[in-house]
Amino acid sequence: MPVWSNISTNIIDVNLVYVSGDAEVTPGGRKPCLIVIGGYNVIKSVQVWDIGADQMIPRALPDLPVGRSSGGAAMINNEIYYIGGRSRHSGNVDSIYKLTLSSKKWDTVASMSKGRLDMTAVTLHDNIYILGGQSNGGCVATNERYNVKKNRVEVRAPLPRRLSGTAGCVLDEVIFISGGCQPDYTVSDDIFSYQETSDLWSHVGNMNTARYSHMMCAADSVIFIMGGIDGTRLLDSMESFDPVKGQCTRLTTPMMKELGTTIAVYRDGHIYIAAGTSGDLTDEIRSYNIQEDRWQQCAARLHEPTFNCACVLAYLPVQ
Repeated sequence: MPVWSNISTNIIDVNLVYVSGDAEVTPGGRKPCLIVIGGYNVIKSVQVWDIGADQMIPRALPDLPVGRSSGGAAMINNEIYYIGGRSRHSGNVDSIYKLTLSSKKWDTVASMSKGRLDMTAVTLHDNIYILGGQSNGGCVATNERYNVKKNRVEVRAPLPRRLSGTAGCVLDEVIFISGGCQPDYTVSDDIFSYQETSDLWSHVGNMNTARYSHMMCAADSVIFIMGGIDGTRLLDSMESFDPVKGQCTRLTTPMMKELGTTIAVYRDGHIYIAAGTSGDLTDEIRSYNIQEDRWQQCAARLHEPTFNCACVLAYLPVQ
């Protein structure tokens, strides 16, 4: 079994969250924030970082009703969803929770067909796709779509193979996933795409380095792939994937340190990551300026260091 085989990453590139401070307010009076949910040791915490002001906002949102780690998260229509994951007493769980930002209240909504953790969750239109992961200790190829409007989980075409710890994103209404750990504990370098209308998967490329529990972000017309674990060690390497050419290019600038089981979101030319492990769990937040090809340590730190957490980017009302 590879090192760190029970840890995952959840990457949600959704443009929607809130907060206070002096920096960067949208015309609608909302501020961009990174929201970190749950994580290591099965915690309930919901931590909010104001991107523009580079500061944490204590008690901005209520904690999860129960502790969770290794789940996924997404945001649609000003509501945050936390999906599956690991519970303290029950192993992998099938529940989906919804946080309504206007009321700041968590509710239980639909359930997946089986409990899963270490999966990838991405948002496309009014649907959340829940891809792969582990169920009862084994990798699965399950692809389920949570239809938010109908509050219903629908079965879709399975992944091309059983994978956990993949990373995913959406670009031009196409879902992409990369890497992952396979049932025989080998690590994949494959990149697959999924078309929602045809319900079909395609193999579209290969990474230069096989990895899992890594990060993946769509930025304009390019997909960035960062960090993770190659089966024996944590990585600091980065690659960019061009979906048109089906080609991955190694980037010369590494991350600030080897990092896995963390979070990445994209906004306005920057990639933001928070938490994760580089041997020990961390409370650090970092940003990558794509145009300048430069990483920077942010001043703020999470209230609780963690990994195996989930994240969304959203805009919260100024307070």
